[in-house]
Amino acid sequence: MADSPATELYGLPLAEFIPERSARVKALRAQKRRDEAAQVAALRKPSVAAWAVNQLIRTQGRAVTRLFEAGDAIATAQAGGKADALRKASGEQREAIDELMSGAEGLLSSHGHPLSPVTLERVRETLRAASIDAESRERVAGGCLTQELQFAGLGIGDLPMVAADAPASSEADADGSRGAGGAEAAEAEAERERTQALTAARQAQTEARRRMSRAEKALQAARTKHEQAQAALDQAAASLAEASDRAKQAGAELEQAARAVRALDRAG
Repeated sequence: MADSPATELYGLPLAEFIPERSARVKALRAQKRRDEAAQVAALRKPSVAAWAVNQLIRTQGRAVTRLFEAGDAIATAQAGGKADALRKASGEQREAIDELMSGAEGLLSSHGHPLSPVTLERVRETLRAASIDAESRERVAGGCLTQELQFAGLGIGDLPMVAADAPASSEADADGSRGAGGAEAAEAEAERERTQALTAARQAQTEARRRMSRAEKALQAARTKHEQAQAALDQAAASLAEASDRAKQAGAELEQAARAVRALDRAG
């Protein structure tokens, strides 16, 4: 992970983020590196859950790699229709997440308290999303996440598999009559029920994905507005501080000039 103001800031204890960001902005402004100062000022403080994920990315590399590999295996098994491979990959995913969650449980909030159950659940959902969704993984892997991600439960391998029902026996089988016909009828009925269940599940999945897409767009729009407002606020604060510095300097120059005038008056 390359060193940069972002990667360094997001690796800090959460309580140190804003003080350190402000110190860096001030230092960059003093060096007349205003564009860089504005970029650093625009970096958002992460939520507690996002901060926890960032720390896991930095400290639990083996488990993170295992999580991503499990997600890739789930995708491969799903594409190939291999149920055994899918079950194995899903198990590996759960184990990787459990290992990472053990690390998350050892983290402390900015107030020095263990992370709350709600926060830990958000961490878990973010890890699941990063495991199976390419865009989520890209956002998480950099270790600079600012907001936790949501796993909608509709990802690869999440649609339940419907087990085949055993053919039902009938009274006719007991006395040896209509046995074959009864078994065929039961099998046909089971197949019809499986088809209906699968169709309903796919329809529900499609509709849920539509709702999720609309919700994600609305969420992204809200986040963009929030980020723009935060950046504008930070920029305004930077401009105010810079203007204050210039005013102080001008005041000092004015005082110096006034002393020079008084000295010349006395000399004359």
